[in-house]
Amino acid sequence: MKIVKPEASRGKSSEVYILGRELLDTPVRFGDTISVRIEERGREGDGIAFVDGFPVFVENARVGEELDIRIKKVTPRFAKAKII
Repeated sequence: MKIVKPEASRGKSSEVYILGRELLDTPVRFGDTISVRIEERGREGDGIAFVDGFPVFVENARVGEELDIRIKKVTPRFAKAKII
């Protein structure tokens, strides 16, 4: 966990930010290798699979494909993965 407190002034915020990357409550983690079925196509053309309802964007994947993927990035709202 990391605590960040920017300097405060009239033009800047005095809020404190707590960053806890390892505290994400998601069904996938960085580096996980899983099998998925691509259910949808994203706006940028990536395939979208869902793991326990959590969207995972997969580069170069097409709807209907069943693939083994590796998670490359995880955010609180979605993950990104590559086909392995």
